[in-house]
Amino acid sequence: MIGETAEALIGCTEFVAAHASSPILIDSPFQKVRLAAVRHFAGSELMPRLVYNSIAEDFTDEELRCLQECGVKSSIVLAFSTRAVKPEAKLRLLGDRLLPGRTAGGNRKHPDRRRGDRRAQRELGIPGDRRNKGRVRLSCRLRPGKRRFHVAEDESPRKPAFQAACAAVFSLPRLMGADFLLYGSLQNAPWVYPAAGAIDGLIAYGGRFTGVSVRAKEHPINKVF
Repeated sequence: MIGETAEALIGCTEFVAAHASSPILIDSPFQKVRLAAVRHFAGSELMPRLVYNSIAEDFTDEELRCLQECGVKSSIVLAFSTRAVKPEAKLRLLGDRLLPGRTAGGNRKHPDRRRGDRRAQRELGIPGDRRNKGRVRLSCRLRPGKRRFHVAEDESPRKPAFQAACAAVFSLPRLMGADFLLYGSLQNAPWVYPAAGAIDGLIAYGGRFTGVSVRAKEHPINKVF
């Protein structure tokens, strides 16, 4: 959930919480807005479901104190920096600065590396996201670059060309090992979910050759294939 003001972020979070039981990411371009939302929900029944998004390279002591005082249990760690582009540099950024304070922001942290992984794949010829994921042993997400929606100036999420192009963009991070995606507005869900489900099914199908067995009946492999 992304909001530019505390009022918008709190209101939208309450709306989503009333209609879904899944975890909710608290996000804003402004730290003061994120912290205002965290303070608002501190001590509420909703608090255990909230994930703070995110602890970045420029985090402040005030931010960490607020997360600890408000009882935040999960947070996104934004391992993105112009000074840490390649996988090894990102791992150093995580280990030296972002992960040492594990009590602040909760014990469950999820690295977010963004564009650096695609550059790593290009330069090193490997799925950078999966490589880092195995090293830090934490779940990870990948948000395809902002240009994912710029198919053409006159395109919209309802047009087939837009959906086909973006479905491919969203499928690649899942194939590379990302655990979840940020896909924009809810209006994109009807075509994003089938695309992600198809990739999950393919990954599971390939995994059968290496001894992976899918037991969950609701897994996409049992619905897509």
